[in-house]
Amino acid sequence: MFTVRLAAPLGREVHPLEFETKGGGVPCLFNSTGIPKDEASCSDVEGYTAWKYMLVFIGAKLLLGAGTTPLFTLGPAYIDENVSPKSAPMYLGVWFTATFFGPGIGYVAGGSLLNVWVDLIQPPGIELTPDDPRWIGAWWLGYFFGGLLLLCTSIALLGYPKEMPGAQERRMAAIKEGLLPPRDEHIQGRLKDIVPATKAILTNKTFMFNTCAFCCTTLIATGLGPFVSKFIQSQFGKSSSTAGILSGIVIIPGSAGGIFLGSYMIKRVDVRRSCKIAAKYCFIFQFIGTWAMLTFLIPGCKTTLLAGISQPYNYNNRTLSELNKSAPCNSLCHCNNRDYDPVCGIDQLSYFSPCHAGCTIKVDDKETRKIFEHPAKELHTEYESCRCIPSPDRSIPYGTAKQGTCDRDCKNLIPFLFGAVVMLIFNFMNATPNKTVVLRCVPDNQRTYALGLQWLFLCMFGSMPGPVIFGAFIDKTCVLWEETCSGRGSCLEYNNELLSYFLVAAGLFFQVLSAALYFGSWFFCKSNDPLLGISDVDHPEQSQTRLSPPQTPVPGLEIRQQRQQAAGQQTNPEEEAQAGPDSRNSSPVPGFARYATGDESVFLSFKNAGDESRSSFLPVAQFESSI
Repeated sequence: MFTVRLAAPLGREVHPLEFETKGGGVPCLFNSTGIPKDEASCSDVEGYTAWKYMLVFIGAKLLLGAGTTPLFTLGPAYIDENVSPKSAPMYLGVWFTATFFGPGIGYVAGGSLLNVWVDLIQPPGIELTPDDPRWIGAWWLGYFFGGLLLLCTSIALLGYPKEMPGAQERRMAAIKEGLLPPRDEHIQGRLKDIVPATKAILTNKTFMFNTCAFCCTTLIATGLGPFVSKFIQSQFGKSSSTAGILSGIVIIPGSAGGIFLGSYMIKRVDVRRSCKIAAKYCFIFQFIGTWAMLTFLIPGCKTTLLAGISQPYNYNNRTLSELNKSAPCNSLCHCNNRDYDPVCGIDQLSYFSPCHAGCTIKVDDKETRKIFEHPAKELHTEYESCRCIPSPDRSIPYGTAKQGTCDRDCKNLIPFLFGAVVMLIFNFMNATPNKTVVLRCVPDNQRTYALGLQWLFLCMFGSMPGPVIFGAFIDKTCVLWEETCSGRGSCLEYNNELLSYFLVAAGLFFQVLSAALYFGSWFFCKSNDPLLGISDVDHPEQSQTRLSPPQTPVPGLEIRQQRQQAAGQQTNPEEEAQAGPDSRNSSPVPGFARYATGDESVFLSFKNAGDESRSSFLPVAQFESSI
């Protein structure tokens, strides 16, 4: 499971931007032909389509989903039926830890791979760095190594038996002791049983409220997960590779710590009451974790001020509603509007490219060090004579610019990472309690089917709409879109303040909804019979058919029958008639009646024999030890 979850994020850190990798920004050239450079370059890629590559990705994702889905449905059921009920929470905790520990390692490894150029070696004349917005990392290496790991571990999985030695005997003993819910004898795994089995599970209020709550949390996880790196890039000014590594650093302690704590707390619970208490824990953890979403309100970097986009040019008196990347100072440059190559002017305003800043002279670092010997000069100035940038020195007509955006006063990265870890801990504390509720609120022979239905709901109402919903909110905060030959591309710059507000609003809505649904699961689980795990309120017909009605016992009849048979004597026919044909299911001790459930039974203790209103359950093992 660790390898499966490790392989997926290895290739997830695909660089979000695609640029023409030309060797540095192109300054304004007044001897151009007058044809805009973006129109000229579009003619070079006419007929190009990305759909064939998209189809390859879609096919790969379909195969990945088909191969990993059984692990999420059959995996917990296989663990639960091969270990003791008391130890099951810790085993499930280890399983879930591997499930989420893998993505953390994958993010770290994937982020490191993004420091490698997409073609491993850069073309001659190209000297880009990972901090450059035109950098494209080797995203495909993650899929390559992840596929090899999956192939090796899949061979090991083939060696597992259908069930571990002695698992069936341990499970039947646990059912007889009332530690696990009994089997539903009406469901035999036949094709015609699908409809009644599905109806029984879908009408189980505890299961449905629990599953709907888990769908909300899954929607948040799948909605925020793919964009966490992008958020760190925009909000805290980190490169794509660094953002991927930081994402992994947050996921590992947050998910592992939360799962361990949740599993440990469930392990300490009485097995007979595990369903009810696990449902209560889910509500409490979710309620506390809801407020951790406020972590995304921690301020980071200021929004990039781009001339002609979010701020007017200094030489232009246009209002914000009339902003345009073209201005009189660069109108003769015929700049390319697609290649985002930002520069920071000496006026502390960022420009889309050196061309849009009206720069006519490009100076590399070595020449700059020779030319600018004055200590007040920036030794990393790359462009001079920028007509759109005013000069603070009156003796120089135009200002200068350097590569990259201006300083955005980025801060609070450590507090954000700490808050994100706390948020993950409380949200992942629900992993084991959630599965405990599912495994204990349905009959023993419907556990796997219930997990499968829950996984179906998670995919349909959690994993699929999550990225779409959160992606739509994130797109609303974009201030600069990439322009491609085929239309609008990815977002280049975000409004950071608005981005935080939108993510918190969407996250809080689904977190509160999830907490309310977990409360509903806990509410309906409180009426569950701790020995059966099935609510008589939800399924009165099932509870009636599983348990035979109690017979009025004849005090000491069975014991006297055994003693008389050993002595060769006959019992009194009148006492046998009084006991009825099911007297063999009665208790051998006065004041107890036996409830039979097929191959398992429990004893019902009455203050007065036959008085059901004043009764209490006593497991078989405890009853026999008291005789």
